[in-house]
Amino acid sequence: MLKVESKIGTVRRDVNSIYQLASNFENLSTILPAEYSQNIKFEPDKCTITHEGQSITVYIIDKEENNYIKFGTDENTPIKFYFWIQFKETAPYETKIKLTIHMDVPIFIQPFIKNKIKKGLDDAIDKISQL
Repeated sequence: MLKVESKIGTVRRDVNSIYQLASNFENLSTILPAEYSQNIKFEPDKCTITHEGQSITVYIIDKEENNYIKFGTDENTPIKFYFWIQFKETAPYETKIKLTIHMDVPIFIQPFIKNKIKKGLDDAIDKISQL
C-alpha cells in the first residue's frame, strides 16, 4: 500500500467552518469550477465521478468533528484508496491541515507515481489554504 502525505498547510479560518465544508460532498459542487464538476454526482456522504464510461464512487467512511475526515472507495473500484484530511486549530481562525492518501497499487509502479501524487496533494493544500 502506497502512503503519501502532503505538507502541512494553514487556513485562516476556524476549524469548524473548514470541517463543515469538507464533511459534505455537496459543498464541493459550489467550489469546483463547472468544467470539473459536470461529470460528478454529489451527495452528502458520497460522490460519483464518471469519465469515459467508467465510474468511481468515493465515500465518507469515518469522521470526527473538527479533527479528521476519512474518504475511501469500495471493493468494486479498480484502484482502491483511502484519503483523509486532518485538522488542528492552532489559534482562533488559524487551522493547520494535512492530507494523506493510501493507494493499493503494485509496488513496481509506486516509484513512478509517488512524487506526482505528493505534488498533487501539496497543490491541493495550497488551494485549500486560500479558502
